[in-house]
Amino acid sequence: RFPVTLGSVFAERRKRVLDAMGEGAIAIFLGASLVVRSRDTEFPFRQDSDFRYLTGFDHPDAVAVLRTDGGPRFTLYVQPRNRDLEIWTGSRPGVEGAIADFGADAAHPRGDFEQHLPDLIGRADRVYHVLGRDRKLDELLTQTAETLRLRSRLGISPPDRIIDPRGIVHELRLFKSEAELAILRRASEISREGHAAAARIARDGVREYELQAAIESSF
Repeated sequence: RFPVTLGSVFAERRKRVLDAMGEGAIAIFLGASLVVRSRDTEFPFRQDSDFRYLTGFDHPDAVAVLRTDGGPRFTLYVQPRNRDLEIWTGSRPGVEGAIADFGADAAHPRGDFEQHLPDLIGRADRVYHVLGRDRKLDELLTQTAETLRLRSRLGISPPDRIIDPRGIVHELRLFKSEAELAILRRASEISREGHAAAARIARDGVREYELQAAIESSF
């Protein structure tokens, strides 16, 4: 058992990032999307590591926004609930769950993010965002900033810098808490047990899938 709840762990991580951002900034973190394998099947979903580190949200097509410019400090844009789709894709937390279960100060459907972007960055001096991962968002972000710049006579000041947030997040991820170390040690032990199980049946004529089955069964 861990001495802290998972919710407080993620909240503390976000607080450290917010503190490092300084006042007047906004950070945009993109979650991972499902990748099609063939026709109507996808590869098993794996959340973006930085996104999961800050949110604990393990569902596709989400966006997290952290703000120190006076807006909600933690906002999630997520897929809304859909009973018909959830029969096939599994349960979604939806907008309500993003607040109740993941500690968001505000939450919206994922489809609203692009529409909200001008208001999100309109008061910020700096934007933290990883360029090069999503060309569509990169273009929208720079176009939105340029549009705001043309409206500067109306008192609207666009952000003057786009900064890579990985310098902050990856530095934090280098240092592990006691709870994280306990998980890493347990994972290492499980890995050792799995490979030992495979070694016990490894002999001439044993197929690779049999070794795989022994490892995964142990896991």
